[in-house]
Amino acid sequence: MNTNKISAENMKALETVFFKMKSVKYWDLITDMSGAELILLNTLAGTKDGLMQVGELIETVSMHPTSVSRLMNSLEKKGYIERSLHKGNRRITDVSLTKEGREKCARNYAIMNDYWETVLSEMGNENFRDLLRISEELVNRMDAVYQEKKAALKL
Repeated sequence: MNTNKISAENMKALETVFFKMKSVKYWDLITDMSGAELILLNTLAGTKDGLMQVGELIETVSMHPTSVSRLMNSLEKKGYIERSLHKGNRRITDVSLTKEGREKCARNYAIMNDYWETVLSEMGNENFRDLLRISEELVNRMDAVYQEKKAALKL
């Protein structure tokens, strides 16, 4: 049992910082796309060949199928993705990046890389290393506690 209780005041301060981080809409630096469209495009860009089955995409982004369909319609109209029937099973739809979609991802990456490089470089190397270490520790603890709670609830 953990005896290192965090005070209510410190929990509120952490909540405030996380809320402030969430309120910085840095993805607005990417024009002509919503944050959700950006997530879909980046998910496809993160695959080996920029191609996924629609069902796999829905599961990966953890969004409602109707929302994903609406986002795909928008990205398709912009020329960033295309849908096609799966070669092995015509009941499955594949979605892939177009040439324009790959180019847009490259531009987005450059914009975000410049943003984060500027933000993080202004912190200095020592603070940056501390941020990395603490962030990794936080993510590992979050996952461990989540797995424990999930097992206890039998989810």
